[in-house]
Amino acid sequence: FIGNLPFDIEKDNIEAAFAIFGPIKYVRMVFDKEKDRFKGIAFLQYKEKCDADSCLSRSEVQPICIKSRTIAVKRAVDGQSYLSLVILQKILKDTRNLHLAMEGVIKDGTSAAEGVSKTDMMKRKLAFKAKKKKLKNVNHFVSRDRLCIRNMPAKFGESELKKLMAKYGHVRQVKIMRDIQHANSDGIGKSKGYGFVQFSKHEVALAALRATKQ
Repeated sequence: FIGNLPFDIEKDNIEAAFAIFGPIKYVRMVFDKEKDRFKGIAFLQYKEKCDADSCLSRSEVQPICIKSRTIAVKRAVDGQSYLSLVILQKILKDTRNLHLAMEGVIKDGTSAAEGVSKTDMMKRKLAFKAKKKKLKNVNHFVSRDRLCIRNMPAKFGESELKKLMAKYGHVRQVKIMRDIQHANSDGIGKSKGYGFVQFSKHEVALAALRATKQ
């Protein structure tokens, strides 16, 4: 694993700097697909393990530099372990819980989409699009214990919603969004068809979301 590489570096430059230790099997530079730019890290494999060991030993006593930058050189873990490590690091740094944004999302062509009507799928897409737009504001975040419940019957009340969701765990609070300009004789506004349920803990909320996503 090679890190802290210059962003304008070419693959040939990396190979030239590390070929002094032995024949190189491959160099894989890592790019940000969304921004279409180099991330400054790469993976390099030598044809012989002893050459990799020599490179690591040398870097510990005499740093390898490219374009005046000291390059970080570490032994790469296996692919699955590296992926798990990257995901864990992102979650630990994710103070806005953005890793939860995809929970409950159903994509076209997947087994989860089977039986979902075109109308419902369109509503889901519009809701997800609105969520993504909202989360572009750094002041917004994804709640760990509160769910947004959509497409509810007009006459569905707080007590019915709480009873429905309580089977997944302790419910702290429910709130149905209402139109106060169209209130009934008791002063209760007409339901807007969606509301919020707050559970006692994250694990319960996650279980409820996964169980009711369809």
